[in-house]
Amino acid sequence: MKGCSSPLLEPGPTSKWTTVMRTLREQKLGILALQETHLSDDLAAQVSALHYHRITMFNSLGINNPTGSARVAFVINKEVVNVNNISMHTLILDRAIYLSLKWQRDIDLKLINVYALNDPLQHPHFWANLEYQWRALHLPKPDFMMGHFNLTEDPIDRAPARTDNQNAIQALRTCHHTQDLQNSWCHNFPSEHTFTFTTAGHTMLRLDRIYTQKDIKDNISNWSHDTSSIPSNHKMVSLRLSPTGTPFISKDRWSWPLGLLHDKELNKFILNLGCNLQCNMKNLTKDDHTPNQQTLWQDFKDKIRREAIKATKPQIPKITQQITALKKDLKELCQQGTLDTSPSARSNTWKKKV
Repeated sequence: MKGCSSPLLEPGPTSKWTTVMRTLREQKLGILALQETHLSDDLAAQVSALHYHRITMFNSLGINNPTGSARVAFVINKEVVNVNNISMHTLILDRAIYLSLKWQRDIDLKLINVYALNDPLQHPHFWANLEYQWRALHLPKPDFMMGHFNLTEDPIDRAPARTDNQNAIQALRTCHHTQDLQNSWCHNFPSEHTFTFTTAGHTMLRLDRIYTQKDIKDNISNWSHDTSSIPSNHKMVSLRLSPTGTPFISKDRWSWPLGLLHDKELNKFILNLGCNLQCNMKNLTKDDHTPNQQTLWQDFKDKIRREAIKATKPQIPKITQQITALKKDLKELCQQGTLDTSPSARSNTWKKKV
């Protein structure tokens, strides 16, 4: 988050949280892991009180100056997730928390939210300490470990490509291997470039990642590394979890876009069709069975729905097509071999945000 407030929004210590709530609702996110929130206990309580009906928040315990330190937090969407029997444990003050919750019926979900240190020389101690605290608390192995790792494991996660500090990499790998976690995105897309952060010198890195248990890799889909509506200098990584036995949920029913309410041609069509419907209903006799009032009314609804869908096509797909085209261009740019040698290519790739 890079702080709890943003100069792009209204002033105030909780200015980002309206955007956080909108992101949860629009993307139907169940659990959101946040890093670098700089959120004190008082501010966390204030945010929770403001959005009590929508979220439950679990803020990391910190040191004496919570707003000046990193802080991590889990935000649970009450509209999607059962918030009963949730427990949180602090693994590292300000930097790592462990959350356990009931996902569905008899399915427990365990997560670790991490904001790693900036100094790679401190990483071996950091990851060893995280593993030690996890063992000391006798916690089950996490299903997910996610966050801002301030480290890349492989050269493909950087442009220009290079290897990060080897001692730091080995410490991180020892930690997640001990917990049977793997970088599932890399296993699914071993040759694909994607990045979540860029420096002022146009170095691009995939610092934000989600590690998953090996036995649930087949239940994960819809990986995304996209720019978030929450003001931040990092992209948001997301995925969808569909545990075995989850009921199939089909697409939502089509609804009229609000913009069509002001479509003059469509309104004129509906008015004329409605007048014809009234006339046809008045002309029905008692002996008429087909058509009757119910079939005429159903026919009327079907016709205006088809016309509304037809009227929607010239409007909404324009935006959708632009977004799709930008995403395609961005993906193609990321796969170019010039990323390692051309600062301008890296700059253009990062600027072409969706």
